[in-house]
Amino acid sequence: MFYCDAHIHLLPHMDNGPRTIDESLSMLEILQRVRTRKLILTSHFDMRSETCAHFISRRKESFTKLRNQAGPLIRHMKMLLSAEVYLTQGVSRLPLLERLCISHTRCLPLELPLAGFDRHMMAEFAHLLHKRKIIPIISATERYFLMYSQRDYETLSGLPNVVYQFTANALQNKDILYEAIRLLHTGHSVILGSNAHGYDHRMPVDEKTEEFITKSCGASVFQAFSLKTASYFKDAFSC
Repeated sequence: MFYCDAHIHLLPHMDNGPRTIDESLSMLEILQRVRTRKLILTSHFDMRSETCAHFISRRKESFTKLRNQAGPLIRHMKMLLSAEVYLTQGVSRLPLLERLCISHTRCLPLELPLAGFDRHMMAEFAHLLHKRKIIPIISATERYFLMYSQRDYETLSGLPNVVYQFTANALQNKDILYEAIRLLHTGHSVILGSNAHGYDHRMPVDEKTEEFITKSCGASVFQAFSLKTASYFKDAFSC
């Protein structure tokens, strides 16, 4: 059972996720079937093309429309609003940045540049952690595990007080699975999300996907990661 999806693009007309309300509703039907009851909605935000205020306004409008249309599909679901924020120079100093954190937390999902981890990124992390008191969540950590140089990835995976989010489907790759377990065993917080973007592409975790994941990494391992994700955000979902 996938208890909590900590990274899902469910809101329509927000990014490269669902293009229509109907597509969002189809995603919700999948989530209902597999009994995923807790969702963190992480629409893309990039300060180079939009202000925080404009994004927050668009997000509110999209969420209201979805809630009004979803009806019984979300009766037993709890959703937290957030954003997947692209890490670029200056982002840690943005006004209203706290409102892009996951609701009722100071946790901020971040999408990192694929080119590598440089000193400017380190400065942004430092400002988030020490000045803004914001906890960075590295979205889809497996991307950087696969694409960064070993040195850059070691820097990224050694950051203090950072949460590492892995895509559930990626745990079928043994190297990625072992890396998630390594981070967990070395004292880091590790959570799961689907990184779903639609109904017919990059879908939510459905019955077949869940079966494939559990066969690859073991039902108890997948359940343990899923429970840890739900537990990490327990207080936020209780608000």
